Amino acid sequence: MATTPNLAFFRTDADVTSRILATIDALPDAKQQVVRWLEMHPKEAIHLPVKQIAAQIGVADATVVRTSQALGFSGIRELKLALATELAVRDEVVKEAIGSTDSSETIFRKVLLADAEAMMDTLASINPALFASAVDALLTALRIECYGCDCSLPLALDTAYRLSRLGLPASCFPDAQMQAMSARQLPAGSVVVAVSHTGRNPETIKTVRNAKESGALVILLTSRARTPLARLADIELLAATREIAFRTEVMARRVANLAVIDALFVAVAMRRLKDPSGIALAVDA
Repeated sequence: MATTPNLAFFRTDADVTSRILATIDALPDAKQQVVRWLEMHPKEAIHLPVKQIAAQIGVADATVVRTSQALGFSGIRELKLALATELAVRDEVVKEAIGSTDSSETIFRKVLLADAEAMMDTLASINPALFASAVDALLTALRIECYGCDCSLPLALDTAYRLSRLGLPASCFPDAQMQAMSARQLPAGSVVVAVSHTGRNPETIKTVRNAKESGALVILLTSRARTPLARLADIELLAATREIAFRTEVMARRVANLAVIDALFVAVAMRRLKDPSGIALAVDA
């Protein structure tokens, strides 16, 4: 019997696109075929019966149904209703690919609209209860360390800097080996903020595993669910991103991740400082 995976890291009203972006890498090949087809043919998916959808993709009818369940829906009917709702509110211009003949003004407009959509996707993805738990954990942490490698390192450094401006015991080593060694020495009551777009960076996995063995609570900021890092995390915050032509997903996820970091910073600041003028000073510093 097919089982519905635990999608507690999602908001209950998360749209189909957000669920696909977060889970696709963890799905078996046949189900990946289904979700890729859904991405390309959302309007057809709403109107076609399961048998025709399966025939177009080249999979069994049951695979289509099980894929809808893997995305957190009760069945194909609920997935279709969610797709219809999403299409009704989606601004199609945001999905326009950037063309080689586009003017600078047009590129500016398309990129900013895509960034706005990435943030709205993230808003739909993150479970508010998990976000609140992350804020609580940061406020009560004896020590906070932020980890990230490669393109995720600047975000980890920025997170540590912002939290330290609020008087929290936050730090980030720019060297991956130093991160791993420090993780082995974390005292009880520590909290780790790990940043990894794919959730599969081997250096970050090693470091987070060390932190878990030290007894630290792990907050993961990522764009992919059911990854090796996700399995180690206590709190998973999914920043949804999508790719458009001439612009890598890495660029899109930076905007979404920064928005989540901003939200964490402001939420922690409001709880810690109480006085809005103190928050302004921390932001301006």
